[in-house]
Amino acid sequence: MEGYDPAVELDQTRFPDGGTYKGREGVRRFYEKWFGAWEEFRVESQGVLEVPDGRVVSLIRVSGRGKESGVEVTMEAADVFTLRDGKVIQMTGYPIRTEALESVGLSEQDVHFDS
Repeated sequence: MEGYDPAVELDQTRFPDGGTYKGREGVRRFYEKWFGAWEEFRVESQGVLEVPDGRVVSLIRVSGRGKESGVEVTMEAADVFTLRDGKVIQMTGYPIRTEALESVGLSEQDVHFDS
């Protein structure tokens, strides 16, 4: 949690059962809830993009099997981070990678990454 500013804001409203979480304790609650929903869970980094305005986009492939449903899920997702003094002050999760890229003024044609 040291990488997060004490006043961090985490926006996970684009995900099912998502919400907005504030502060390190809010971020901790989100991760406990999110990781607790999976029997198996994997996150693979597919690249990190630095945006000229200082934000960072982390491209990821998320896959897992739901604990209650047993359903296998795979998604090409992304997180957009805003940093200040080396700490995350805002993070927005996107289950659809193109939406994350568009939010920072990019498209998939503007970037090259492994899929």
